[in-house]
Amino acid sequence: MQQFITSDFDKKWLKRVQEQLATRSVEGGSFNKVYNLLRTKRLARMALTKVLRNRGAYTPGVDGKSRRNYDTLRSRFALVDEINSEIKRKEYSPLPVRRVLIPKANGKMRPLGIPTFKDRVVQEMLRLILESIYEGKFYNHSYGFRPYRSTHHAIKRLWYLHANRGKFSWVIEGDIKACFDEIDHNKLIKILRKTIKDGCVIYVIRKMLSAGHVEQGSTQVIRSKKGTPQGGIISPLLANIFLNELDNYIAEMYDYVPFWHRRPPARQKSRKPLPGRFIVRYADDFVVACKTKEDAEAVKIPRNKLPRSTGLSSV
Repeated sequence: MQQFITSDFDKKWLKRVQEQLATRSVEGGSFNKVYNLLRTKRLARMALTKVLRNRGAYTPGVDGKSRRNYDTLRSRFALVDEINSEIKRKEYSPLPVRRVLIPKANGKMRPLGIPTFKDRVVQEMLRLILESIYEGKFYNHSYGFRPYRSTHHAIKRLWYLHANRGKFSWVIEGDIKACFDEIDHNKLIKILRKTIKDGCVIYVIRKMLSAGHVEQGSTQVIRSKKGTPQGGIISPLLANIFLNELDNYIAEMYDYVPFWHRRPPARQKSRKPLPGRFIVRYADDFVVACKTKEDAEAVKIPRNKLPRSTGLSSV
């Protein structure tokens, strides 16, 4: 079987571009010409190479195509040309995802969305760009679906808070109900617009979100104004961008507050020290660590009282 080969020049180019995006992001720069990167065949080739290596590459989408349809170099270069042409002409339109149900450990079923092979390549192109921009903006202690992070890092952080950081021994444990299925498209787009000023990129993402899905055994396309399909390459990144609002909301209560504001000077006896609280999140599961039971009770927020800035309605 012939392999799709990306040159060292492509790899060096991508690394250089990602470093430039990350630096600009950390420095607070604007991103209003991101679509120009999507126009490059180099990015499409790199994305295709990564998609071909995924374990799910042999699973077809609604068009019935999978990795088996791109076994030859000619077919792979043809796909790159097709994607590049559609993006340049601003005619790219994603197809609905094929939705299947897979069993969970608790016996329930979890919906999994399977995009077409071409749509996976475009999603990977977007991921290669957006991940570089947002990694430097994410809260330090979210660990799910991020490079070089794992559940072990989240556990180590919680142990550090308990054993080395003043005995944060009380926790509020939570997970966001049907997180991937409940993310509001308009709120997500609003969050993206804070950083991504390129309307063409926003338009492509919105089309991906609104492409809908086809249930297993059906041909009817079901549209939705919420949700990022589990199984999509870009879905975990979009979920992290959305949930970073929650991370920052909790962090602004204590973690982001300067040390000299957490504990008032001795002469200001009327001021009470801020109750310590730290959030540790892995995807849609999170823990808020507190020192006392009273602090933990105080930080619990009824779902109808959540601030609109977090974009959350079901925790």
